[in-house]
Amino acid sequence: MKNSIVFPGIVLGLFLSPLILHAQSGVGVLQGTVTDESGQPIKDVEVIFQSQNTNRKYKLKTDKKGEYFHGGVNLQATYTVVAKKEGYRTEYESSVRAMFGIDTGSYDPTGGGKRGRVDFVLTKGKSGKLAFEMSPEERKQFMEQQAVVAEVSAAYNKGIMAFNLEQFDEAAIAFRECVSKDPKRPAIWANLGNAYLKLGKHENALESYNKAIELAPTNATFYQNLGNIFNAKGDLEQAKNAFQKSAELSAAVDPKAAASNYYNLGVTFINNGKSQEASEALKNAVASDPEHAEAHYQLGIVLLGMNKVTDAIKHLSSYSKISPNGPNSEVAKSLVAQLESKK
Repeated sequence: MKNSIVFPGIVLGLFLSPLILHAQSGVGVLQGTVTDESGQPIKDVEVIFQSQNTNRKYKLKTDKKGEYFHGGVNLQATYTVVAKKEGYRTEYESSVRAMFGIDTGSYDPTGGGKRGRVDFVLTKGKSGKLAFEMSPEERKQFMEQQAVVAEVSAAYNKGIMAFNLEQFDEAAIAFRECVSKDPKRPAIWANLGNAYLKLGKHENALESYNKAIELAPTNATFYQNLGNIFNAKGDLEQAKNAFQKSAELSAAVDPKAAASNYYNLGVTFINNGKSQEASEALKNAVASDPEHAEAHYQLGIVLLGMNKVTDAIKHLSSYSKISPNGPNSEVAKSLVAQLESKK
């Protein structure tokens, strides 16, 4: 059909008869392309034309150019066009009608929807069942779930705002409302735990964080905050275990987070009077993040107490270089000067 466009008028007339017959038979064209986010064509995408008027359905796949074409689609029907492929999020366009001949995909001025052409851009990921594929009961359940999601989202945002305004009672109430409606979200349990911690309700905070960890057992931040709760509660042994777990989980993916956890672990050992264990934890902290000033300072103090003067000078000097105006800068400089004068 595309070739007929460039023929002289007298020859073009020879092709009018079959086109008129096509129109009288009530079938037309649906076509388009499917590409990824970079514009590259995707081959073997399943394209489905699902009639919105009947149970009629057409299926085909894209070629190596990412193109699809069907020339026998009912002109009178309205379709939902779906593009789906394993590893990509399913996309669809509703209220699509076939076009008599080749079209660029303009919208039908009569309000009948998109005519003739639908192009898709697929992104990596997974998709659940689409709305038009659901039974009436499934659709009802879906809408009820969406209503709950909206309620939870509103309560969550209210809780975050209250927490930021240091209205921790109100924050806890909002987050409790969230978990009563959607108890499977670890972040909500964690925020509830944070509100309880600010209120000094340590047992409630621990219960909330244990729920969060149950749902997301590899979240390093949850263990770090759990350690903070145990510290506030005065349970240094449990705090040590939580910080150790957090450091192990974050070491491979976030060195700075690991350093923070090793630092907290070191401070916990210091509070327990365990200098050797504290020095090992703090060494891990500066190894993970050489710019962690406080880890250098605390390590210097611990090493000084262990009579490891040379190493103590090294880390106290590092603290002064990294944080020359830090809260412990004058102490660090004074100690280094005294220690070097005695060499």
